[in-house]
Amino acid sequence: FFFWAASRKNMPRVLVALASVGLRASSFTLSSSRRLPNSFRRNMGALQSTAADEQELRSMIQNFAEDKTGEWLAANSLPDACFIRPSGNPIPSTQFATFLAGDVCITEKNLIKIQKLDVGTDMAFACTSESGKFTYKGQPNDDPSFTVSSVWKKVGGSWKLAWAHRSTATGNDMSTWESFQP
Repeated sequence: FFFWAASRKNMPRVLVALASVGLRASSFTLSSSRRLPNSFRRNMGALQSTAADEQELRSMIQNFAEDKTGEWLAANSLPDACFIRPSGNPIPSTQFATFLAGDVCITEKNLIKIQKLDVGTDMAFACTSESGKFTYKGQPNDDPSFTVSSVWKKVGGSWKLAWAHRSTATGNDMSTWESFQP
């Protein structure tokens, strides 16, 4: 049979078909417009938190992009974080400062642009364009632009780098990024 259920004031009538499968009218819950302000406040709090998180992450990304010693990376990474070099070889973040004190000497490192930053409640993804000048085993390198993809995780209220991967140098042609902009 069919049952017409009228909700509280200002809610539309809902037709509920009760079949012979044991469903009762009490099985259905109708939402009330009185709940909207509370959920709206919760959503606004989440948006404000996301805005603050995004601002914090932008600052951290800038610091990461300009870190010439690897000390910032070691201090702001998860214990199991890994940095993938352009060669594809991984370096645990805990060993990055040692690596930069040995074979690599960075003389210049800059953030060109944050191409993408997607912030969730406890995870974030970033893609940046950066530049750098360095020597590797005595060989000078000038990378006018390269891409770094990074994953960030919020642990105990603090954002930490969880994973990063650097591309090889892409030259100075940043026009390919223009097709990805909203």
